[in-house]
Amino acid sequence: MVGCAPGVLFSDMVKKELFVHAVAHNMIRALILQSASVHQRELGGISFKGAVDLLRQWLPPAKTSRASRPLA
Repeated sequence: MVGCAPGVLFSDMVKKELFVHAVAHNMIRALILQSASVHQRELGGISFKGAVDLLRQWLPPAKTSRASRPLA
């Protein structure tokens, strides 16, 4: 931005990045909660890292399959 102090812009970018990380963290926690409910598992039995690892395995094929479908 023109006329802004460098620290102000950096601070805004850091705030946005922290917000995005918080949203992603909460979305993963919500997915864990939903999975535990659907599969009748203890909530403490599903690890955060395990959920993230599964998402990382699942996302590339999901991205590819969606991109290969024609738009309606």
